[in-house]
Amino acid sequence: MQIFIKIEIPQNMLKEDEVLRAQDEFGKQFKHIVSSGKMVMGGAFADTDGGFFIVDVEDTDDLADLFIPSLFTNVLTETHFIVPLGGNMGRVGN
Repeated sequence: MQIFIKIEIPQNMLKEDEVLRAQDEFGKQFKHIVSSGKMVMGGAFADTDGGFFIVDVEDTDDLADLFIPSLFTNVLTETHFIVPLGGNMGRVGN
């Protein structure tokens, strides 16, 4: 199943002395996500502090292994299951 994960880093979420630690943790987590082979796509947003991942996982335990604990503790997240258009979905609007 493919899942879209939006991450956002709100202003003033972290105290100044916590930023470097959070960046280090995110870097390690990002390497883990990329090396897993489960990341389909990812990127940073040009207009805000944040970005997204699209991952292809077997189940929610697989998802948790990729993102917990450090990523979800330092940013706001929003997740959505992706339903591909086409194929068995039929025509949009009918």
